[in-house]
Amino acid sequence: MKTIEICLPIKDEEKIIADKIKFLDSELSNLDLEVKWILSGVVNGSLDASYNILESLIPVLAHKLKIFNIKKGGKARAIKVCWQQSEADILVFMDIDLAVPPYFLEPLLLPLINKEADLVIGSRFLPESDITRLWQRRLISQFYIFFSRLLLHHKQSDLQCGFKAITKEAYQKIACHLKDNNWFLDTELIMFSKSYNMRIKEIPVKWQERENVVKKSNIHVIKDSWRFFKNLIILRGRLKKFKIKQ
Repeated sequence: MKTIEICLPIKDEEKIIADKIKFLDSELSNLDLEVKWILSGVVNGSLDASYNILESLIPVLAHKLKIFNIKKGGKARAIKVCWQQSEADILVFMDIDLAVPPYFLEPLLLPLINKEADLVIGSRFLPESDITRLWQRRLISQFYIFFSRLLLHHKQSDLQCGFKAITKEAYQKIACHLKDNNWFLDTELIMFSKSYNMRIKEIPVKWQERENVVKKSNIHVIKDSWRFFKNLIILRGRLKKFKIKQ
């Protein structure tokens, strides 16, 4: 039986943690997958009671919940800390607000379980996808895809959707190349998997902007858009050097 570990990066999410993790746990039992589940809550740079709430869930979820508390913030940092110590066969990360409903875990994981892919990524922009999002953010995402295709020559429809899964074996091959500690990890993950000729599969997902805007996004649009563009330029250079070494 394969073990699946789901990493949930958490920063200042005390209002939603308990309900979302309990809901996710209940939904996992409804999936038609014979696997062992591990949920890993990784608190990073939080100033609220997020970690204390995670601790309170341990008795409820028994051996299914692992928790981490990292002083420095960063989604990518949280994911890497979790995945580097994981002994699971398949590694997943998804947003704690469950913007992609848990029932999409089945199509996300089946290609990996059946050894048909090495990396599976959720896409908000395939024809079959269903996305509810502020038009400004949707436009920014589309611009990012356009420029990333131009600079990195990929064919993916969505790089930054927070819903991805990879085999442990594949992750170990590319882990040393993942330098970002914030929001650029998704792009690094895909592009270095591509450089290793790994099998990458996209699946359409339903994606829902956080209801009632519970809190302001951690992403500052203009500032982070410029940072992402610079990261694309730097990554293009890194990928060229990688290919030369190959």
